[in-house]
Amino acid sequence: MIGIVLLALAAEAAAFSAPAGWVRADVDATHGAIAPHVRTVEAWVPEKRSSAKDELYYAVGDGGIALAAFVAEIKAALPAGAVVSEDKAVTLCDGQAGRYLAFATPTLAVEEIVAVTGDIAAAARYERTAGSGEDPRARASVDGLCPQAETPPSDGR
Repeated sequence: MIGIVLLALAAEAAAFSAPAGWVRADVDATHGAIAPHVRTVEAWVPEKRSSAKDELYYAVGDGGIALAAFVAEIKAALPAGAVVSEDKAVTLCDGQAGRYLAFATPTLAVEEIVAVTGDIAAAARYERTAGSGEDPRARASVDGLCPQAETPPSDGR
């Protein structure tokens, strides 16, 4: 019974959850840090892959920066030729402030939720081939970012 309760608490405390049918993948060098101040700790792909790219990334790092400054640094670090199509405030779990960013390169469409809560910065990103359809389950995973459930990597836990 205690194991079940602990498992349930761990599930509730997840900062990021991939959709059913997606499996963990290795984080490649290109995605090692999807935003300033964070390092990518999870990569996910559909179990049944198509020829189109469809990937999720979750990154966490040290906060101590205002959300607006974090977003400005993310925009400054976008790949050359990236065009931001949307940047809006969003409300995350427990009323926490976050930002939704959508941008595109000639080959990719990217949607990202970012947040800073005290000493934690977090980002959840959905990348897909430009022109391919959005997977609503992947988008829901990104929208479900809940960083207060995470600890920064520098804590050594």
